[in-house]
Amino acid sequence: MLTEIKKSDVRNLYPKRDSDTHKGMNGRTMIIGGSLDYYGAPILAGMGALFGGSDLVHLCVPECNFSVSRTYYPDFIVKPFPGEYLDARGVDPIALISENQGCLVIGPGIGERQETIEAIQAIIKKVKCPIVLDAQAIYALSSDKTRNNSSILITPHAQELSNLCNKRFPSLLIEKVEMVKKCATDLNVNVLLKNPIDILSSNKGECCINQMGNSGMTSGGTGDVLSGLAGSLIARGLSPYNAAKIAAFILCLAADDLKTKKGFNFTATDLALQLPYTINTLLN
Repeated sequence: MLTEIKKSDVRNLYPKRDSDTHKGMNGRTMIIGGSLDYYGAPILAGMGALFGGSDLVHLCVPECNFSVSRTYYPDFIVKPFPGEYLDARGVDPIALISENQGCLVIGPGIGERQETIEAIQAIIKKVKCPIVLDAQAIYALSSDKTRNNSSILITPHAQELSNLCNKRFPSLLIEKVEMVKKCATDLNVNVLLKNPIDILSSNKGECCINQMGNSGMTSGGTGDVLSGLAGSLIARGLSPYNAAKIAAFILCLAADDLKTKKGFNFTATDLALQLPYTINTLLN
């Protein structure tokens, strides 16, 4: 029998704030992404982290995205890396900035170039903090065997998981669960499969599903918000698997809250902005 994520699970796992904490103690999250074609994705991931509770959110984006990223929200700390997309030139600057981070989220809008995948592999080898890999960045795992991947969470959709595993995506739920579990245990990573029914597995093969949410979540950028939200929870001390469970549930609950106000016509930005209200209602 498959375990389903419930409100009580989320309430119990959600990180509590101590009254005597100061800036940075409730999460430092860094988003690495963007390219000439996709400037919005790292911003949406940053909003997911910011409104998901991180004290400090860094955006690390290519020079061509720097101005728009810096002016979108004053809450972001924006750092550029050279060029119009991530390549080897960005590896050392990113590794240096990452030293004080609680979690890196790599992938939103980052593009499909081979130089970018190689740069991500180099970053994975250099940094010590947990990592969320989203979008094309998940393919950096295929040839990286030098790091203990148990502190990595990947957030693929069905086609990305199928590509990563080099296997057709099945139609039956139980077969999907087995595919996700095998991917997680083979690569020693934690997996959050974005699907009408989300499927999650820890690197040890512990699995659960999330049946919340609605079809308004097909709006572009929703996955970016999810990756940022998960990263913020990891930065606040949760394991990648538990962070994935909370992030998947809360994002879907926020979507259901929005559906009561706007029907299915809401955006990824709407979802990010809804997060604090949904979280507050859930926890109180």
